[in-house]
Amino acid sequence: MMREALPESAFVRLVYRLRSVGVPVSLAQTLDFLESITAVGLVPTSDFRAAARCTLARRPDQFSAVEAEIDVFLRELAGVSPGTDLMSAAGTTLDSRPATATPDDEMWPTETAAIGSDGETESPGSIAQYSFTEALRRKDFALYSDEELQQAKHFLRSIRWQPPHRRSRRRQPARRGHELDMRRLLRKSLSYGGEIAAFPRRSQQSRPRSLVVLCDVSGSMDTYTRMLLQFLHSLRLRCTGIEVFLFGTRLTRVTRALAHRDLDDALAGLTQEVTDWSGGTRIGESLSAFNRAWARRVTAHGAVTMIISDGWDRGDPSRLAQEMARLHRLSHRLIWLNPLLGTTDYQPLTQGMRVALPFVDDFLPANNLTSLTELAQLLNGLD
Repeated sequence: MMREALPESAFVRLVYRLRSVGVPVSLAQTLDFLESITAVGLVPTSDFRAAARCTLARRPDQFSAVEAEIDVFLRELAGVSPGTDLMSAAGTTLDSRPATATPDDEMWPTETAAIGSDGETESPGSIAQYSFTEALRRKDFALYSDEELQQAKHFLRSIRWQPPHRRSRRRQPARRGHELDMRRLLRKSLSYGGEIAAFPRRSQQSRPRSLVVLCDVSGSMDTYTRMLLQFLHSLRLRCTGIEVFLFGTRLTRVTRALAHRDLDDALAGLTQEVTDWSGGTRIGESLSAFNRAWARRVTAHGAVTMIISDGWDRGDPSRLAQEMARLHRLSHRLIWLNPLLGTTDYQPLTQGMRVALPFVDDFLPANNLTSLTELAQLLNGLD
């Protein structure tokens, strides 16, 4: 084993290797790793192994992968002379980027190349970046760090949200419409002395359907609330004709608060308006308040309604069933997003979910970025 001090760029290769096998090493972890190995002398010894294991493995299930990659990394460095280019001698090249690429370049995908039509990463020639982004997309929101929340914010900005359209009663001029435009026909005939020179036609207009979102912010949803609020903020900025409500034990309309371009300003407005944050859950009472005060206004033309909740409810089940039935009649489509649905062996056995499911058109997970990408594809295809 070599004992000479190595440049920091040689140790960054270990970070690239871990990302290529699906271990999500963040920028903060990379900086902590470099700082710790600098303290032990930039020499691959037993102290180096301990520093790498402590800083690069975030969870116990990552220990074995980190240990294996450390072993491969140290074996590749053994016998290499100090004057050799270690970045090229460390094994097979992981991507086509130059050796001067920084950890930040590898970790952050560009918005234009991050997401393809099927939601997959399309950054060419970057296996390490692909693996890291793919791991983040499939990681449960409850396990996100603050830094990963910032990365997810960039991902959400790249998703194309296109609410479905509906046929309007209004008509618009069209070359190949199915109806004669009698008003334009009479007007043009007058200009030709009563002669009919053309037969103008018209067709129905189409308008985007309204999108109504009711999100549970009770205590049982705490682990997902941070990410779901980022999702709602991104959705509010991307879609027109959207109404957002938060509920726990009472209903609060937050559409205006989420209109701020800056997420921190939007969250500050939410904390002032929502008084039942992280409290109990009364879904039936909250839906009753929505149906009485808002349903006729925001679902008048067949809106798509989304409820985001884990289904834990302390209210009256019969009232929840009654309000769900009414909301289903008023909505063009009723979608229920449950973060727990994406976890292993989940079954909707809670009383609230059993009562609500008969009135739900789509029961979908909302626990990672992949599930939100699939939701966008569903909405885009509802026309």
